[in-house]
Amino acid sequence: MSKRDKYAPDYSKCYPGVEISPEVMRVLRQTDRQMQYFELDLKTERKRRKKQTVTVLPAREDSLDRLAENGGYPYTPADVSVEDALIERDELERLRCALRELRMDEWMLVNALYYQGISETEAAKILNVTQQAVSYRIKAICRKLKKIMEK
Repeated sequence: MSKRDKYAPDYSKCYPGVEISPEVMRVLRQTDRQMQYFELDLKTERKRRKKQTVTVLPAREDSLDRLAENGGYPYTPADVSVEDALIERDELERLRCALRELRMDEWMLVNALYYQGISETEAAKILNVTQQAVSYRIKAICRKLKKIMEK
């Protein structure tokens, strides 16, 4: 019996003496198809052929062993401990909360410089101030964020 055969059972043998309506049959087949998808389709590679080329589509679910064979884990580097990763995640969450407490103009400056990659000189031109003024504002915002995060 192949793996796929168990997803096409004879329902009259599974439920003897029970009359199975078309609606129940549809639900049973749909459920079996979902189980097949989760247990087989996600875990197998597929080959796609177009003209003279064959493309191998990797499985959508993979094992850690196979990821290690193919060049390592895409998650955290091996030299980072679980504790360090959790501490970093906690600090990032605290930073997000602290950013919410900034005034809108402060938040927009932080967003422009650190998330959008705009230079201090470009920000100064936009705000119509000197680059030194932008630098001073950023230092003040960083001090404010530090105070918020130390609470």
